[in-house]
Amino acid sequence: AAAAAAAWVDGEEEQEDEDWVEAGPGRGEGSAGDLSRRALRGEALYGVHPILNALLQGRRTPHTLYILAGMDLSKRKDARAVRQALALAQELGVKISKVSRHELNTLSADKVHQGLVLDCSPLAFTHLDKLPPADAVMKEAAAAGAPPPVWVALDEVLDPQNFGAILRSCWCLGAAGMLVSAKNCAPLSPAVSKASAGAMEAAEVHAAKMLRDTLVGAAASGWLVLGAAGDAAAQSCQDVNVDRPTIIVLGNEGRGLRTNIRRVCTGLVRVDMGMQGRGFTGLGSPGHSASSNGVPGLSSSAHPSTNANNRNSGMSSGPSYWGGSTESGGEEGSSPDDFWDDRNGEGDRVQRGGQKGSPSVDSLNVSVATGILLHSLTAAAARHSTKQSSNGRS
Repeated sequence: AAAAAAAWVDGEEEQEDEDWVEAGPGRGEGSAGDLSRRALRGEALYGVHPILNALLQGRRTPHTLYILAGMDLSKRKDARAVRQALALAQELGVKISKVSRHELNTLSADKVHQGLVLDCSPLAFTHLDKLPPADAVMKEAAAAGAPPPVWVALDEVLDPQNFGAILRSCWCLGAAGMLVSAKNCAPLSPAVSKASAGAMEAAEVHAAKMLRDTLVGAAASGWLVLGAAGDAAAQSCQDVNVDRPTIIVLGNEGRGLRTNIRRVCTGLVRVDMGMQGRGFTGLGSPGHSASSNGVPGLSSSAHPSTNANNRNSGMSSGPSYWGGSTESGGEEGSSPDDFWDDRNGEGDRVQRGGQKGSPSVDSLNVSVATGILLHSLTAAAARHSTKQSSNGRS
């Protein structure tokens, strides 16, 4: 089948017939004509790996695979994946139609489709309101020789790019599962699948009608429920002992965890920023001055600005915090402008205390923070499992 798919694409590339060289609307054998999104029976999944994984996993019903006419696989690094997707489509009896780039742009709403669009049924969340008791989960893990599982819960993460990137991190870093709030969450859309590099096609994502109640039940049954927050009181992710089933809960991109979700967490965990201040230090570069910390106007003793939302999003500011730290003078709900005097004598905005302001890059993206937190917690779970095994043999 793979050989047939290769001939189906590559064989046409060698033809001089203009029908197969960037064929326009309605041109070329198998062309779908002047397509519009109204022609879709389902939704337009786009991108090589989302489509390949969708065909591999079989969770969607595929209708038609649209492929760019005149595609030259000899110049593509993903040629193998494209050929595999075509072979699978043929094996599954999926209609394959060669169309123009314009038509692919139309079907995908001008997204980066990489020459492939699959008309297919959408994916849906799996309903889950109650997690099994921690003791039962630990027995299952022990029987499989696996460490305590770590789940990721998302409290109203709305951006599809963030959602997709988090899914990709969870798949690659070994999360045991993902739970989202059924309301106010990015849907399992083609944009999320593309951002996840196709991980969404393989990962079952669960949705709770009332996320708070699900977390309360999990904590009551013995799960460790950790909310990502930038509070000074939050424990560093490097110091957490994962000795039981654990859920790491991350909040909305703008406001962080909702108060009712935060209150049901059994603990808070944070990612520590660079303790010497953020930004490129410049160490090792020509003309670097150790006193400048690599940022003009920012001394090595200055604390960079920190967004007030960090206290909820799991990103620590290093030695000081805005939003409650007496060290920085911050108060809950304060905005960055509250911590700046208007101008110094040179016309520069200055941070209170006399330092010129650092660049306005004040936190980690939620998907990056998820990856760091998940990596730390799964590593801690593995260490606990190894320790338990060693104790059992001794």
